[in-house]
Amino acid sequence: MAVQSIRRVHEPVTFAQTVTPDEARRMLLDMRYDHQRPLRQGRVRAYAEEMRNGTFRELTQLFIAIYHGRHIILDGQHRLNAVVLAEKPQLFTIVEKDVENEAELARIYSTTDIGTRRTASAAPTPRGYRPPPRWASSSRCW
Repeated sequence: MAVQSIRRVHEPVTFAQTVTPDEARRMLLDMRYDHQRPLRQGRVRAYAEEMRNGTFRELTQLFIAIYHGRHIILDGQHRLNAVVLAEKPQLFTIVEKDVENEAELARIYSTTDIGTRRTASAAPTPRGYRPPPRWASSSRCW
């Protein structure tokens, strides 16, 4: 009888959490993704204005990967910076997912926050990883 290798499957965990400006600052410092694209101040200011006037959509998603025990923000840097700028806590849906390697981390990053086109310099590029073609990002499989 052949012994089969068993791969642990880590399902995403989703929960709602209010994030204060101090918590957002800490998350941005401690959970930074090294391949994150540059911060766009105009987007941060627009989100902060929505937060201040109460029109920001509650329960917007933040996506956090867990790699070797470290939490890494893959989607949400603009929203968290806006919480800091607005100085107003916000209720988010937080999705956390364990990842096994850098390629999986980059693959997830390349399929999140796809509403904005990434420049070549902002594309994820860990060792040997090639992002999927743009058409492939429409099916989000994790």
